[in-house]
Amino acid sequence: MKAILEYNLPEDDEAFKAAMDGMKWALLVWDVDVEIRRVVKYSEGLSDGLADKLDGIRTLINDEMQECGLVFPS
Repeated sequence: MKAILEYNLPEDDEAFKAAMDGMKWALLVWDVDVEIRRVVKYSEGLSDGLADKLDGIRTLINDEMQECGLVFPS
């Protein structure tokens, strides 16, 4: 199967760049999620309040992704 995306440049430049950078954004969000998990799991002396807030951020990321039908790249 093939898919062809067509843009009228320069008018559609923003949409074109968003499509071109989609994987970069996905990997960036994945890296942030993994780093938050690492900090919460392995940082000694992390206050419970901060750990809870960071877990809340991870939950927010994952809930928003699910709502939008997005998954991390495999």
